Amino acid sequence: MDRSVETAEHIVALPRKLEKACLTVIGMLSATILLKVAGIQYLEIIEILLFLYLLTRSARTAWRIEMSRFLLRLGWKYALFLAVAAIGVALSFTRPTYLTTARIYGLGYISISRATELVCGVTALITLAEVFRRDPRKCFFTMKVYFWTGTISGLVAIPQAILAADHRGAGFFNEGGPYGLYMISVLLVGMALRAFAIGPGRTVLTAALVFDLVALTSAASKAAFAAIAVLFIIQVAIAAGVKQRIVALGVMMLGVILVASFTNVVKGTATYLATSDSYVQLSQLRPTDYNLVVGRVAGLYFVPRMIAQHPWLGVGWGNYGLVRNAPEYRGDSVWVSVNDLPSLGLYGLAAEIGIPLTLFLIYLLFLPAAAVRRLTTWRIVANLALLQPIVHLFGAQLNLTYPWIVSAFALGIAGLQPPSRNRAVQPVPVPAESPSAGALPLFKPS
Repeated sequence: MDRSVETAEHIVALPRKLEKACLTVIGMLSATILLKVAGIQYLEIIEILLFLYLLTRSARTAWRIEMSRFLLRLGWKYALFLAVAAIGVALSFTRPTYLTTARIYGLGYISISRATELVCGVTALITLAEVFRRDPRKCFFTMKVYFWTGTISGLVAIPQAILAADHRGAGFFNEGGPYGLYMISVLLVGMALRAFAIGPGRTVLTAALVFDLVALTSAASKAAFAAIAVLFIIQVAIAAGVKQRIVALGVMMLGVILVASFTNVVKGTATYLATSDSYVQLSQLRPTDYNLVVGRVAGLYFVPRMIAQHPWLGVGWGNYGLVRNAPEYRGDSVWVSVNDLPSLGLYGLAAEIGIPLTLFLIYLLFLPAAAVRRLTTWRIVANLALLQPIVHLFGAQLNLTYPWIVSAFALGIAGLQPPSRNRAVQPVPVPAESPSAGALPLFKPS
């Protein structure tokens, strides 16, 4: 047999001798963004090495790649996104920057780093989804590592909420907001493991899920609670019958009442909106208060102005902090000397890449969910696939790896038959000797 053809079947894969170690590290490092070297996350370094590894293997087989058509097309669509974003970045070079560090950043360093981070995320999604769909046992193994690492983070978050000045838990993240969004993914992964009867037992998993729910609540994340509400709304929309819709709607309403009663989410949201309306005056009164003059509150003031000025291609990917001091955006508010981030998710990104490309990105983020929906009507798997677009909509940065990994989980188990209540749990299919022969189809045959 031609060795190049044989090797082509194994292109999209992890290094065989390091596979288990890679899956373990990926599942664990997803729990934090704090482990970095020279500003680059450890997990991003692994993803870059994985990308180079796959590139090398592809070159050795004359670029013949054996993989799911859906994943291949998804990769090309993200390549198109990067090409269009590059046009916006090129145009941004014709405009002045307004930051003392612009001599470094103005050369496109931030834009290149954003593009690299996206390539890392897409590489993780495509590679892991291909590995998982070929052998779901590897998917469940990584899901267990992911879930229990997230549960351990709750042992840090809950004491933080009790002892910290702001009474918010952040786990292994730097803030409660991003941590809350991450804990939604941990809960969904744990629910999927419980549903598939994977783990130490339903009772233990249920207790761990309750603990994780407490950890999520300790974060007091407004974005997380909003994301959960949207997930429930989607469940109401796609529920099979009236009874299921009523139950989903009732659970959502109960959750809203509990959140409003026992957290400061409603008050905090109202404060954000009120502060943004009077941002100019407050920034002049408190020019050194970085809780006010940079970040989300400032973003609610600057992002609409940037979108109004450059709705089609934006101000340049990653250029928000470089141009926010421009007179046409700043008005009478104070000048800041830091590279600010709006922290507004895809809404803030629209100011940098424009409205059309943001809509295209949203479409790309929802494609795995649409693929999973075609394979299964099981809601827990559908929720796994919906996690990524929803957390990005509510503030999770594209450079966070955990949303891409959770999408890979969903694609990896979407083709499996869920265990029946009336019979024993079906074992996970064991692939044949050849990975291609044992591959689960990503789409049902027509």
